[in-house]
Amino acid sequence: MESLRIHMPREHGPRPDESENTSTESDHSGRVEKRREKTRAVEGLQTSGSLVDDANALFAVMEFDPSGIQEPYGDAFKTGNEPLIAEYFKALNTAIQNAPPLREDLQAYDQARKAFITKMLLEYEERLALQ
Repeated sequence: MESLRIHMPREHGPRPDESENTSTESDHSGRVEKRREKTRAVEGLQTSGSLVDDANALFAVMEFDPSGIQEPYGDAFKTGNEPLIAEYFKALNTAIQNAPPLREDLQAYDQARKAFITKMLLEYEERLALQ
């Protein structure tokens, strides 16, 4: 069976080459504060009962475009394929859980995302059980 590769969305881009590192302490502080704002925004999200709507709300807060997610998951978000969306988020939660230790601000952000994803997946599975 082919292993699934899950894109773990984050708001920060690739690491700059060490020789080109021109960031200042104020740049770092600004990124940390923005991440804390996003963490608070994720913590404030409420599930809606719709996996597709919840996923879109999470991606909006994260400022992440799901069209860049590899197939088959990218199309799942476009077409509303809930089983594939659930599979993606289960794998994403596992990736978050297995991530190496991070700075406090990144860890808080990941834990907020994991908590929301877990809640939306539980509601999805409960809805499936009632059908």
